[in-house]
Amino acid sequence: MKGSISSRFASRKMGMTIQCESRLEQANCYLKEFDSSVIGFWDQPYHQPDLIYFSKKRKVRVQVTMDFFVISDGFIGFEEVKPEEKLQKLIASMPGRYGWNEAVLQYEIYPLTKYLEGTGLLHRVISDTQINAIYIDNLRFLYPYRGNQITEKSKQLIDACTSLLRTVGPMEIRELERNISDANRSAVYSAIAHSYLFTDLQNFSLQEPERLIIAAEPAFANNQRVFYEDASVKQHIALNGNSSEIQELLKRLSIVESVIAGKAIRSATEDAGVNLRTIQRWVAAYKKDGINGLLPKHSDKGNRYSKLPLVVEKLIEDIADKKYRTEQNKSRFHVYQLIKNQCLTLRIPSPSRQAVYSRFDRMDDRHILTVREGTKSAYQVTSYQSLDGATERFSLRKSTRFLQVCHIDHTQMDIELLSIEGVNVGRPWITVIIDEYTGFVLAIYLSFRKPSSISVMCALRLMVKKHGFFPESLVVDGGKEFESIYFEKLCAKYYCSVVSRKSAPRGGAAVERINRTTNTVFLDNLDGNTKLTKFVRRLSRSHDPKKLAKWEALDFINLWNLRSSKKYGFSPEELKNNSLERFGVPDQCKVEYAEAFLTHILLPPKRKSTVLKRNKKIQINRVDYWHSCLRSIPREGVVAEILYDPFDLNYICINYKNEWLRFKATSQQHRQADDLDGAVIAEVVRTCLYINEKEKDEGRMDIAVSVEKMNEAAVDKKLKKDIDEQISSETTKIQLNEICDTVPASKYSAIKGFRTLNWDMKIPDSDGEH
Repeated sequence: MKGSISSRFASRKMGMTIQCESRLEQANCYLKEFDSSVIGFWDQPYHQPDLIYFSKKRKVRVQVTMDFFVISDGFIGFEEVKPEEKLQKLIASMPGRYGWNEAVLQYEIYPLTKYLEGTGLLHRVISDTQINAIYIDNLRFLYPYRGNQITEKSKQLIDACTSLLRTVGPMEIRELERNISDANRSAVYSAIAHSYLFTDLQNFSLQEPERLIIAAEPAFANNQRVFYEDASVKQHIALNGNSSEIQELLKRLSIVESVIAGKAIRSATEDAGVNLRTIQRWVAAYKKDGINGLLPKHSDKGNRYSKLPLVVEKLIEDIADKKYRTEQNKSRFHVYQLIKNQCLTLRIPSPSRQAVYSRFDRMDDRHILTVREGTKSAYQVTSYQSLDGATERFSLRKSTRFLQVCHIDHTQMDIELLSIEGVNVGRPWITVIIDEYTGFVLAIYLSFRKPSSISVMCALRLMVKKHGFFPESLVVDGGKEFESIYFEKLCAKYYCSVVSRKSAPRGGAAVERINRTTNTVFLDNLDGNTKLTKFVRRLSRSHDPKKLAKWEALDFINLWNLRSSKKYGFSPEELKNNSLERFGVPDQCKVEYAEAFLTHILLPPKRKSTVLKRNKKIQINRVDYWHSCLRSIPREGVVAEILYDPFDLNYICINYKNEWLRFKATSQQHRQADDLDGAVIAEVVRTCLYINEKEKDEGRMDIAVSVEKMNEAAVDKKLKKDIDEQISSETTKIQLNEICDTVPASKYSAIKGFRTLNWDMKIPDSDGEH
């Protein structure tokens, strides 16, 4: 689907990866995962129905691929998932194919209904208006906690929480933690995910735990109420305001309660920074209507009705549709003149230019630019939340906690580096993994090769080794390395959804920003930076970055995580700690850096297999390896698969007789190191090996060319000597030509001077006269 955000959803229920062409389809996957009546669902079923319908009295036949095939209680058949806006356009353009069924109050595909008659299969069309965005966010939040195992200890904790809630009644999650010492956020969310505890998932977000009420019965949790606790009494009120109005209400409530408790009103005025009369009005409203009297109602303020006559408003709208929202891209002033002229013709009041321009400003910028200038121009003003056309119900950049959404990307660093031995290894590439919500850099992997699946897997390995976490979802671009089977298998193993921003590049602003900051703030101030190479014609030899390069330790990660100011003035480290305290970490995201993980992270080299021969070393990545099993290899040899560790070139793994054996390098390649240093050293060693091999080849070529030149010089010297012996003063012109003609053309230059010289010689004739 053009312009949509595709993803690969790791399904626990199906035990496989489900392909989603849009975020709306991914939302449908979450519904299927939590719906106990759904037995199974598959994306893009192989069977493609041939639909026949009539369009403008013309018979149309089209082969379609449905989004899902679902088997559930009471429904077996196909599902189509589309935004409401797109469905309306399809109904208008293809009325013979799509329509609204008033009997069942659902959209219907008419030719598909006819096609499925007598098969027992059904179909249904799901739009975004049928999906509660808050509920989907809550399911997305709970999905990792479904991987938490309910152990005996967890069951005892759930029983204690259930008993307390049934005795006391529903309570806030903070109060539940205070009453039960072993209760923590992760355990409570896990109990909700497994339907042991309940809350109102349809109306209140789990990503705001301060407002979360936990109940032991689902019926009470579905009651749309929010509970607030003060120093003396727990009150429950119905709130219709948005989150900003609720925050303002709580602020007013604390001021009013302090005044009622006896605090001087003038002192409260100074502390709150508001007018004395305002606090008096708040107190009066609280005494009259209770806490609802303190709820601000900004939407009710001011005269919001147009002062222009209705006929003028309609005229502006009509001309704007015909003249402004068109591909001709006519100017505002030109359209205003047309409106003004029409008003004069109809003898109705003419609106001011400011009034007309204000109506243009209220139009959807993206829609207007799409019509007037095209989709590329419209994308420049698109917010980061826009995903599926005009709908913004399911956003890409909407993370609210640590590890919910992480980004991974590559960039080439603007600096020249040297190895410890002083070899110029060029400009490195870095692969960065960063958390979107906190801006916390989870890993940076340095490589001297272009981005590949090796770079991706090594960055993920560094992340797990340093933090012990694996993200809930990874946002990637359209690079081929993010479509490799090894990357797909690793993400599916740890139930990490992969979201592609190929059709929405601006969705990667979180990682693109740190790539730019790394160059402008950090690397541009180090020796060997490549700022001057942007103007290569002005570059002097003395300032060539290749000559100024030095080996620098990359300690930029810690500086960024500890010192960079992010949301609300907090650093990424502080935001991470705050998120872990509020939400905890699901068991799904916890990965132990052990042998089990390393078996999934090893990669094959460029040559995925090799031939094992008796008593002969094998060479992989220009390094020789040996194992004692090579002494007993059959004479004809054995073909075996290879896996290697990009961090450690001192060994490789080879599958021999259905067993993975560790072959050791015949010479030490690099010292053992941990974390980032180990990866950097291994990369430098590998690059130096390549440079060394390249220099050897060039050296052999130079020697071969020099030897050939020496041989040619010796031949030329011998040829000149032979010619000198053959040419004498009695040699005739004809004889000289015969000697020259016997010489190869390639050696002709050696005697060219002699031919010219002897051509002008005075040769005696037969009579002895000159």
